[in-house]
Amino acid sequence: MTEEGAVRPLTDRAGEWLLRRVPPLRRSLDQVTLHAAAWTEENERALAGDPAAPLWVVLGDSTAQAIGLADHQAGYVGRVRGLLEQRDGRPWRVLNLSRSGAVVADVLDTQLPALRAAGAVATLTSAVVGGNDLRRTPTPLLLTGLRDLVGALPSGALVATMPRGLKEDKARAANRLLRALAPEQGLLVADLWARTGPPWRGKYADGLHPNAAGVTDWVAAIADALGLPAEQDPPYVRPWSPRRDLPRRRVAIRLLRRPLRRGHRRRAWGWHPLWRRPGGGAGRR
Repeated sequence: MTEEGAVRPLTDRAGEWLLRRVPPLRRSLDQVTLHAAAWTEENERALAGDPAAPLWVVLGDSTAQAIGLADHQAGYVGRVRGLLEQRDGRPWRVLNLSRSGAVVADVLDTQLPALRAAGAVATLTSAVVGGNDLRRTPTPLLLTGLRDLVGALPSGALVATMPRGLKEDKARAANRLLRALAPEQGLLVADLWARTGPPWRGKYADGLHPNAAGVTDWVAAIADALGLPAEQDPPYVRPWSPRRDLPRRRVAIRLLRRPLRRGHRRRAWGWHPLWRRPGGGAGRR
């Protein structure tokens, strides 16, 4: 986060124009602003709601914002909230102070002060953060930040280990520290590392942020740490099926064999072996 309350882009502005040429990344970049606005409205309702209702304060990064998903409630925050309400039989309020692009230092310097300024009394506080640090923050600074974060959170709060798939040596060092220090401070630990291993195919919306099937792993890890019931029929990655998937591949190849546009004599096949006509011909020009 660059300024208090501001949304940090997923990447530097200088390279954003290039990422916008990739449709999945373009959708994620658009969701940064849309989801932040939706959570701001949700936060206002939470603070103005019934003070007797339990309140979950969410600290973190783009995964808590549900970047990679069309609905801001479709991420792990909305789905774990549903499990909390299922267990307790009453509504939960959510104050989501997370920001896309946040690192551990942003939680300490911006999100926790924002919580204190709001004057809200949290029933549950979670700080699932660190994925961006694996790419940006040197290991010594990351470990120092995690120590400070563990010491700054209230007893009974939830933290999470780093997920798999990115800078795993650095992630292991961070996870060792969290597993050692968090229980000593009375914190709960959601083990994302144990839940997010390979295979990763079909679990990411843009290569960075989990889709609905990927979020299932995050929800399971957090639910385990909180002692919540398992989700019923969560989204998952369907196994590859020749009967279902091969016809789709054939249809896609057939569409690529069509003319580039009506009336144009050149055809799309002929420049790749998969798109040649049966019998080896490359088609008429």
